[in-house]
Amino acid sequence: MHLRTTQPVWAGTGITEERAPAQLVSIEMGDPRTPDCRNFGICRVNLWSAEDPPPGCGCHLCSWINLEAGAVVRLGFIRQTIPPQIYAIHFKRNHLVLPSDCTVSEAVSEQILGKPGIMTLRAGAYPVYRCPGILEVYIPYVSE
Repeated sequence: MHLRTTQPVWAGTGITEERAPAQLVSIEMGDPRTPDCRNFGICRVNLWSAEDPPPGCGCHLCSWINLEAGAVVRLGFIRQTIPPQIYAIHFKRNHLVLPSDCTVSEAVSEQILGKPGIMTLRAGAYPVYRCPGILEVYIPYVSE
């Protein structure tokens, strides 16, 4: 689902302006070890562009990413933008499973997180926290 709107993508979700993200990212769900990002996990994290949606398998989710204490990132997914089949595969069981590490694009690392260099999200199973209008996941990372 690609969003083309003049309203914020979180409009109507219950997300308040205070909790709204400053800049969005596109998260392509799937395993980065497969050429077409199939199966579980997070395949890619890139800058979001509503005017020029990213190409691929159609499993790009509008999200945001923030740094948390202790080398952890918080991913926020806008619930109403998650297609039912993607929700069932990745979020329904209350854990997001990353079978392998995922590299965050340098543009996201530098422009959004202010961390130059390569940032890698660590493989593992992470709880999905349900908040009004959003799903949040906290994932540890390493920087090089």
